[in-house]
This record gives sequence, structure tokens and C-alpha cells, in this order.
Amino acid sequence: MPGRRTDEENHDFPRDPWPAAYALHPPLVHVPIGASITAAVLDAISVATGSGHGSARNLYEAATWVLVVGMGVMFVAALAGLADRSRVLERGPAARRGVNQHAAIMGTVMVLTIAELTLRRQQYPDAGATPAVVLVVEAITVALTIFGLHVGGKLVYGRGQDLAAGVMPAPAPAGSVEEPAER
Repeated sequence: MPGRRTDEENHDFPRDPWPAAYALHPPLVHVPIGASITAAVLDAISVATGSGHGSARNLYEAATWVLVVGMGVMFVAALAGLADRSRVLERGPAARRGVNQHAAIMGTVMVLTIAELTLRRQQYPDAGATPAVVLVVEAITVALTIFGLHVGGKLVYGRGQDLAAGVMPAPAPAGSVEEPAER
């Protein structure tokens, strides 16, 4: 096709077969992110509607099921992130710090999501609307998710830590100070 480069012309394109050539974590994270934000919106509408309306209860239940699906994919995304992590650890101390920070933040998000689901299913299974404590845990979870996304995004886009096998990070911009290699 005119205007498209072939694999032979694109020297940066990894030639290894999938999945070895591609990071598995990035495409998976969109589901739990969307689930977290969708559940927060449903719960906010549930609270605004009030427990006197049947729709508030339905919104609360819908948010719970959205989080269940999101948590299932979050677990798979975390496993994929651990598998992809080894590729980044070779890139030096700055990449190592970023990956570990991202993993710690998102691990905390997983724990908070499990806590939120436990509250929903064990403490407040028959709530007429989203309880305040659930909304608070959810708000903290969404805030940490956004921060974790920022850290993960910096790894991929800001630092050029492409996770594809055989693709090295982009060189540092002119005038930037590179960190010394680890000894």
C-alpha cells in the first residue's frame, strides 16, 4: 500500500512472533480502568438519586458487577505486568524505580478494589444506594488509579521504555542529563 512501510523498511519493528515481541500488560489495563471509572460514575448517580428510588439500588448493583469484571481482568493485567517487568528491569535504575513504583501503586489499587468488593458483597449487600464508606474507598481507588496510570504512562511514553522485545528505548533528548549506569 502506498504510504505504508513494510517490516523490512521499518527497522524498529520487532520481528519476533507474538506474544514474545509485545508487552501484554498495556492492552489489558483498559478494562479495569474503564470498570473503575464506570463504577464510580454509577455510584455517584446512585447517591444522587437516593435510596428511596429503585434505580439507585440498580445502579449500586451494576457498579458492583462492573467492578467484579474489572477485578478479573485486573488480576490478569497484573500477571502480565509481572511478566513484562523483567524486560524493563534491564533498562537501568530509573526504569527499575518507575516499574516498582507503578507496581506498588497498582498493587494498592488491587487491594482497595478487593476491599471495596468485600464491603459491597459482605457489609452492604442490600443497600438501597451506594453507602458513603464504599464511595470513599472508591474515590481513593480512582485517585490512586489515575496516579498509577501517570507513572505507568511515563514509563512507556515519557521515558521511552518500550516493552517490546528487541526494541531499545529512545535516546535521551538533547541537553538532558542521563543517569549513570548501575555498577
